[in-house]
Amino acid sequence: MNLGLLKAVYEENMSNQKKLSGAKGLPFIILGGVILIAGYFLVGKDFINNLSLFEKTKTLEMQRLEGFPAKISVANPDIEKQRKVITNEKELIDFLAFVDKTSSLTVGEKIDFSKQMLIGVSSETFDNDEFEVKIRKIYLDKEKNKLLVSVKIMQPGDSCAKLQQPGVGVDVVVVDKTDMRIDFETLRETQICKE
Repeated sequence: MNLGLLKAVYEENMSNQKKLSGAKGLPFIILGGVILIAGYFLVGKDFINNLSLFEKTKTLEMQRLEGFPAKISVANPDIEKQRKVITNEKELIDFLAFVDKTSSLTVGEKIDFSKQMLIGVSSETFDNDEFEVKIRKIYLDKEKNKLLVSVKIMQPGDSCAKLQQPGVGVDVVVVDKTDMRIDFETLRETQICKE
């Protein structure tokens, strides 16, 4: 009978020790959680969001205007490329008039220039109608306080059929108003046509 009682006491002690050893680690788990939460609030959510693990490149949201990108046939073969930040109605009219002497280009949407601005780009005069100018993306660099507007020019390859009509490519997008410096880059791609 002593053996049975001794065995029962032993099992009860072992059970209590397991409960205590699990409870001994609990303060470390709680302390670790408190440190993580405090670190999150001290460092801030922006730091977590800026880690390259979460987002490789930052881009600014832009809205395409109806009818853009566009191609315009021109009589003047000497139109220079334009890269403009448009902050009011007069600048928009001047940009469109410079690119399109026939006034066929218009912006149908109402732009609230107190909250928004436009970014307009145009190409130099091309000798054919098989090209495209388009704002691809607008990259955001908060550290340098600047935006980089990436413009793509798609031009026909040598094997492509071309309509020999001089023209200009134009694109205009809407973005939220900002005081950041705005730079432009141009990427050229050559279209490969089947013969």
